[in-house]
Amino acid sequence: MPHERASRESPAWWRHLPSRSWFLISSLTFLVVALNVLKPLHIDDTYFYYQARHIAENPLDPLDVEIFWFQWPRPAAESTVPPVVPYWLASGIRLLGENPFLWKLWFSPFVFVFVACVHALMTRFASGLSAPLTVMTVLTPAFLPSWNLMLDMPTLTLSLASLVLFMRACDGGSPAWVIGSGLVAGLAMQTKYVGAIAPAVLLLYAFVYGRPGLGLIAAVLSAAVFSLWESVLLLVYGHSQFIWSLKYSFPEAWDKLVLAKGLLMTLGGTSVCAALVAMVGLKVPRGAIYLSIGLVLVGYGLVAFTPAEHTVFATFGVVVAVGTSAAFWSLIRFKPGPAPKTGGGGAKREELFLALWLALEIVGYFFISPFCAVRRILGMVMVIMLIVGRLSSVLSGRTHEKVSAVHAVVVLGTVLGLAISVLDIREASVAKSAALDAERWIRGKDAEARIWYVGHWGFAYYADRAGMRPVVPDHSLIRRGDWLVAPNRIERQDIAYEASQLAFLHTETYDDPFKLRSVLCFYSGIVPMEHRDDSRLEVYVFRARSDYVPRTAWHPSRVTEWVRKRKAMTWRLSALPYLTRSLGHPDANVRALMAEVIGELGIEAEAAVPELKRCMQDRNPGVRRAASLSLKKMGHDVAGAGGAVRDTE
Repeated sequence: MPHERASRESPAWWRHLPSRSWFLISSLTFLVVALNVLKPLHIDDTYFYYQARHIAENPLDPLDVEIFWFQWPRPAAESTVPPVVPYWLASGIRLLGENPFLWKLWFSPFVFVFVACVHALMTRFASGLSAPLTVMTVLTPAFLPSWNLMLDMPTLTLSLASLVLFMRACDGGSPAWVIGSGLVAGLAMQTKYVGAIAPAVLLLYAFVYGRPGLGLIAAVLSAAVFSLWESVLLLVYGHSQFIWSLKYSFPEAWDKLVLAKGLLMTLGGTSVCAALVAMVGLKVPRGAIYLSIGLVLVGYGLVAFTPAEHTVFATFGVVVAVGTSAAFWSLIRFKPGPAPKTGGGGAKREELFLALWLALEIVGYFFISPFCAVRRILGMVMVIMLIVGRLSSVLSGRTHEKVSAVHAVVVLGTVLGLAISVLDIREASVAKSAALDAERWIRGKDAEARIWYVGHWGFAYYADRAGMRPVVPDHSLIRRGDWLVAPNRIERQDIAYEASQLAFLHTETYDDPFKLRSVLCFYSGIVPMEHRDDSRLEVYVFRARSDYVPRTAWHPSRVTEWVRKRKAMTWRLSALPYLTRSLGHPDANVRALMAEVIGELGIEAEAAVPELKRCMQDRNPGVRRAASLSLKKMGHDVAGAGGAVRDTE
């Protein structure tokens, strides 16, 4: 068998790991965990905490809860959060109590497995430079700042672990490793649905290396693990979270151009060092490599002093694309001699596998990612690092010049990764301080104050801990004398601030000399960081002059987004007062859109029937048509509606 012959010729990349490798893996794990525990809860950490807290109390009923996120509460059963991370965090909450520091330590096994898998893959595909390339990859600006309590890094970790186990199964022929690989791939899929790429990668590897039977076994096992949980949800809750995500979470066709632009810039901003490693493999003179390192530093410096991030990171993105393409082309043309050993599978199988894997990650990015973010390209970054690492390891001998150039690039990558991580820690710390300082200032004025807040992400967690109450737009009643805290630059409920009912009393401003930010761009943007000229964060404090129900502020573009992305469907009854009120909007297109959405809520929207019947007399035929269809869906007779029914027919 060709694969068996290749296996005998290749080094035992997974056997007898030397003590220095274990030291490297342990040291990197310690560094990553240390930085993670220093970061307060951040971005979507709080959402997963809410779900995990419920699971800790109700482990056999994980989704019977509403979680307040964005504008109104929504059922957890209609989220796209699979169970692995919430259950893992829930076990940490049960064992360790209410302690975010310990929860971050609880995630240490994911970090260790990730570092070990990166080392194993670098040893497999770039054996001559596995140690420095492992350091650069683990500490790259794509991976290092991404560790928190969110789903992305655990998903990538389990996906890589399934591949490492499967490669060992193919090289050693042990059925146990195939079974383990399939089970872990199934867990990756139930960590985040983008993990569906994991079994596809296993099949790619199996067919490229002539072991399709093993690949099919692993893929079937992963599908079985995935389907088992979704079947349980169907039986218990009547629907599957995965099916819900298929209906509502894919990007719209017109978002593809934005995704392409974001791909170029996020790759450029996080992975430019991959292009420098490719230069080493292409035997570019060492002086030119050092000059390129200096230019990269100048580019990041420009972003720190001017709003040049789009130009800089787009340029870096082109460099990464060209460098990766040149690396792959050079690997294809390379004819290996008797030495050095390449860790090969023979006949360019490594190159073919890496190319197909990268293509799969790119396709997954465009068809699964609902928006641009660094977390959407993590798998892609991993493959690019393997391609350029293989080029540098294979195309030239282990000369002093090559090793020193690679080490210089590793230092650059480490500095950039640490810098963006420290910036992100600062952003999270400011949000935490904002919540606690606002509560402290108000208690100094009114010891018995009842305090409300708008805001999500980590701010919400610390506001909850400080005894504040979240505002639910169109529902919460703020009494006269109550206090309201509202930060800027944090995702928050969109409410109308009415001067007749709210008195503005105080602003707390947070700033520092570093004119860069990672929020929100790193987590939901087309660049990993951006220049700022304003303060890092401001918090506004109001006091109610009279009883006050904060209404949802009307922004047509925002509402269109809510409806287009189906968020209004998950908010359901919480959104109904706002949707009903919007039936009176001056824009006929808005009235028709709201009438259509209310109809999709079905009998749950019975309270809106009087307003829908008034819409049957609307001057615009489109509004009458939408109202008529919605009333029919809700079981109401519209036979007497005259023109509206004729328009519908």
